[in-house]
Amino acid sequence: MKSRSRSLLALARRAGVDELYDLGADPAELNNLAGRAETRAAQERLARRLLGHLRECGDAPAAGKLEIALAVQADGSGPRRPAGR
Repeated sequence: MKSRSRSLLALARRAGVDELYDLGADPAELNNLAGRAETRAAQERLARRLLGHLRECGDAPAAGKLEIALAVQADGSGPRRPAGR
């Protein structure tokens, strides 16, 4: 899911790990910004947009997984991040 604010952001969830990249500053997607305090609002906004899109498309399994991930994050446990990033 992509969004335009100051620059283009990309949100992905790969192998249960949240990924958020500033594609303007990091087009090679090397610096994962997911889970950082300064990007939390953008990450949540993009995840909610993605959830709406999944529901609209009728992808219940993917929407269910994302709902669980959002609930875990709201619980205070935060997103899982890949090692070394």
